[in-house]
Amino acid sequence: MAILHWFYTNTATEQYSITQEESLGETSQGESRADAIVLRIFCRPGGSFYGYEILVGESKKLGEGWLGAEDQLSRHCSGVNIDSGQVYGFVHVGLHLQLYKADKGVLTPQTGRLHMRNDVAAITSWFQWMKQNPLPTR
Repeated sequence: MAILHWFYTNTATEQYSITQEESLGETSQGESRADAIVLRIFCRPGGSFYGYEILVGESKKLGEGWLGAEDQLSRHCSGVNIDSGQVYGFVHVGLHLQLYKADKGVLTPQTGRLHMRNDVAAITSWFQWMKQNPLPTR
């Protein structure tokens, strides 16, 4: 969560809300942290605020299955409340992270698996790129 707060800090022109969610039936009993992390941006079209998902993530402990996390991410991305059905996503297992573009739940990898310590520059560049290149909402 802390890394998302660092990449998506609020400014005078951009407002973000970072939420850690727990999906019913998709977390193990012994797990103390929620799997799904949804990042929403709040805009002001026509004078009213609204939020929409721009990044959805699945985070797992070291040793848990990567494919299971991808399946969960796909399900979460297919349920976003965006007309276009497009959203960025990530899977984080242990010290590895992979970024995706999802279109109605179909994941397209944007990166290979990146190491959180060894690939800091690549991870930073990708998060900045995603922030500067939001996907269409309609």
